Amino acid sequence: EYFKEKEILKQDAATKSAVMTTSLESCSCLHFSCHAEFVPDDPTQSVIKLAQKQKLSLAEIFGLNLEKCRLVVLAACETGIVDFGNRTDSYTGFPAAFLFSGAPSVISSLWAVD
Repeated sequence: EYFKEKEILKQDAATKSAVMTTSLESCSCLHFSCHAEFVPDDPTQSVIKLAQKQKLSLAEIFGLNLEKCRLVVLAACETGIVDFGNRTDSYTGFPAAFLFSGAPSVISSLWAVD
């Protein structure tokens, strides 16, 4: 088995406090299989939807330390969309937030996920 140690937060257990208190700083892979919402008018208000109607915001993701995380998989709605209207050379969105936080690889979705 490739992942010898794993922590899986399913359904109601995947609360914001549970996600934030897991050993994010020492994990090698993160996989979010949930819903998300990209807000084109203000991408910093975009969120990953967690259990019990809780949310992990794009701004909070920018504040994580994921230097040991090799891969982030976002199997969630609209997580690959970025702010194309931004006139700078960087795009604001979930991939940028996880890359900024230290993860070198991000796989995300451009479309709605059932």
